[in-house]
Amino acid sequence: MDKEARRAQWALRGGDWLFSFRQVRMQAFSIINRICPTHSLSLDDDFTAFKRSLEALAEGSHPYESAFMEALESLPGILERMKATLKSDVREVRQVQKFEVNALDAFIKACELGIAWVQDPQKRGSEAAMFFRFSRAWKWWRASNKVESAFWNKVSSASW
Repeated sequence: MDKEARRAQWALRGGDWLFSFRQVRMQAFSIINRICPTHSLSLDDDFTAFKRSLEALAEGSHPYESAFMEALESLPGILERMKATLKSDVREVRQVQKFEVNALDAFIKACELGIAWVQDPQKRGSEAAMFFRFSRAWKWWRASNKVESAFWNKVSSASW
């Protein structure tokens, strides 16, 4: 097989894997967007939105209560499906799975800590721990986006 055919096959395998993995990832994002809808380039802005959602939850806002309950009920199952997804044989996209699993795990823990913080805001350290988990999730998602973008940039470039 010539070099161009191998490259095309590589791009197709990586793209197919990303597409199928994206289906699972989108299930998680539909829930996450109800809790933290900003997706800005700023960790502080995203955490502020997350914290506002928690404050609305503390005030008894039904949409946020159902969003957080759905997060705690559904996201762990989605996380398990992400972990169970077959690993890609394309090295450049294999990291996406690892980063997305780490991000979702950290986000779930941030939600758990956030709910505990809402129940007892005076609890020392819970806000700091919540921010730490949230920031880990945010950073893993940024890393995943960079890896995926680099893959697509490589696919679209004329000089592989």
